[in-house]
Amino acid sequence: DGKLHCLGLLQGERIWCTQVSRPDDPGAEIKGSPVVDGGAGFVVVGTHGRAVVALALGDGTQLWRLRVAGAAFAGPTLAVDFGTMYVPTTSGQAVHKFSYSGCECPKRSWVVRLSAPVFAKVVVEPGGDILVIVVDGTLKRLSGYSGETLWELNLESQAYGAPCLWTEGCSAPIAFLGTHAGVGFSVRITDGAVLWRVQLGAAVYGSPCLLTSSCEAQGPHMLYLAQQNGTISVLNAATGAQLLCPGQQPPLQLGGEVFSSPVGWASLDGALRVAVGCRDNHVYCLR
Repeated sequence: DGKLHCLGLLQGERIWCTQVSRPDDPGAEIKGSPVVDGGAGFVVVGTHGRAVVALALGDGTQLWRLRVAGAAFAGPTLAVDFGTMYVPTTSGQAVHKFSYSGCECPKRSWVVRLSAPVFAKVVVEPGGDILVIVVDGTLKRLSGYSGETLWELNLESQAYGAPCLWTEGCSAPIAFLGTHAGVGFSVRITDGAVLWRVQLGAAVYGSPCLLTSSCEAQGPHMLYLAQQNGTISVLNAATGAQLLCPGQQPPLQLGGEVFSSPVGWASLDGALRVAVGCRDNHVYCLR
């Protein structure tokens, strides 16, 4: 319905609710996640009505509003350290870069037109360049400065989820992603070389989740990929070897289809936890 709600984390109480979409917008839906710049004190969200809107964290007051030439399905990405915001669009088939300072309305830096819509969030590398997943199955690395294409990789299938990055403790930064054909990829970011690819069995719509384990038998880095059929594959991030998959015990099989991305964290006792939402109307926590 085009409303953004702010809830208290501990009790779930509603702090504020703001109508982001306007009656004259071509679409009202908000389908991408809002993102926060805590230092500047705002939250920003994109809509299907071709708008990007920033609201004050404290009370939800609108601070600024931008128009883009297409639906912002995935929502914006803020690169706070660089003072930049990236907005991918579907019908506009483009990535828009804006520069911002504090709560002032951002200024457009460049626009790059693409071969197909973008349903995944733009991922910003530590050096400031960006990775973009185009739905036609192209992974592109663009210069954050100019938007120039540095390299592109044909994934041979449609792709909907943003890559996740491995940038610490490895010889070169790596991007992980899954495709509609059920293939998991490990790609070296510097040149786009495929380090490994694994056939998982079912389509992957979300983003992978990378976690560090203290278990030497499993390897120090584990990659979780949720498949449409409800299977959660766990791979050794360095090699792509499956650690838990269908046919092994215990299988990580959920009770319905999965279109979302798993998220992980380390609990206070050091144990790893992974949560994922499922079409059976449950959220599962795995360990």
